Amino acid sequence: QILKTNYKYAKMIFKIMNIVKTKYKFLNDIDCKLKFKYVKEISVTDQKINILIIFVPIKTLVAFRRAQHYFILEFEKYYKNSFVTFCGFRTILPKKFQKIKNNKTYSFSYPKVLDSTIKDVIFPANIIGKRVFFYSHNSITHQIYVESSMSLINQKKLNYLSKALSKILGNEVIIELVTQ
Repeated sequence: QILKTNYKYAKMIFKIMNIVKTKYKFLNDIDCKLKFKYVKEISVTDQKINILIIFVPIKTLVAFRRAQHYFILEFEKYYKNSFVTFCGFRTILPKKFQKIKNNKTYSFSYPKVLDSTIKDVIFPANIIGKRVFFYSHNSITHQIYVESSMSLINQKKLNYLSKALSKILGNEVIIELVTQ
């Protein structure tokens, strides 16, 4: 089921998904029928690089995590100058509705959704530190430190992902790779 998605991207994603399922036989037990909610294309004008952020339901994303690494490898192999990442489709409830519903969880609050979105976008890497800077001219900067044991994440890709996150979230996001 494709909702609000450009069919060009849907055909491309399903093509890569079939390649991954045939190439990696141990992933056949995973139900790779992703239900896309939205595909956001962000182009970085400096290097003519496209970043695709695919928004999927959270339950689907959790089931897809095992195949995500292989999907990203195959996608970047077939489509040069493109990065792809997956993100859960979350909603933010205003505080007054949280009080009306008497919801004790904070999973629908803005900071929690922001943290979860950042974790989803840089998935193979682990966040090891985070700093938030509040400036007097009402701007916020998130500085995130990540470490990655896989060769899939490098600093160049993190720079592009931080530009994409800055455009989506409205706040400046800086992501740095920490090597030990």
